[in-house]
Amino acid sequence: MVKQKCVFLDRDGVLNQPIVINGKPYSPRKLEQFKLYPNIRKSINKLVDLDFLIIVITNQPDVATGHLSIELLKQFNMILFSSIKLTDIFFCTHLERDKCNCRKPKTGMINDAVLRYNIDLDRSFVIGDRWRDIDCGIKSGCKTIFIDYAYDEKLNNNPHAIVGDLSSAVNLIEKWSLDD
Repeated sequence: MVKQKCVFLDRDGVLNQPIVINGKPYSPRKLEQFKLYPNIRKSINKLVDLDFLIIVITNQPDVATGHLSIELLKQFNMILFSSIKLTDIFFCTHLERDKCNCRKPKTGMINDAVLRYNIDLDRSFVIGDRWRDIDCGIKSGCKTIFIDYAYDEKLNNNPHAIVGDLSSAVNLIEKWSLDD
């Protein structure tokens, strides 16, 4: 069976607007705060046309702290599924102290996706806006693209590329895919 190529997307800051407070991004905690970036459908469609699986991998620790209900998280997921062509959404609701295998920068969500969808990580990408996304992608053996919103935090590792938005990341993936 031929292995699939995939684009793994962080959710907050890639598909929807985060809540930024004092230079730090946070996940939306209310339905009215969950706002998708404009034009993401066009970007995702371009990736689908290039035969990529589209999988969201997202840390959602607000569920563990009680700031977000699992029901509202599932509502957010349904909004994404109804708005763009997604293959799947994997989420981690653990806190750092839980020492789970799924919370980024650990690779558990990507590992689960590889098993479920027969993914070739050498031909896959991780797009994110936080250091955890980039570290997870690097540990997984994917190419990484960092969307830089100038948050008040540093990267631990250098991504393969730095861009200003999802559309630019997708254009880069398209170029790299055509070069193969």
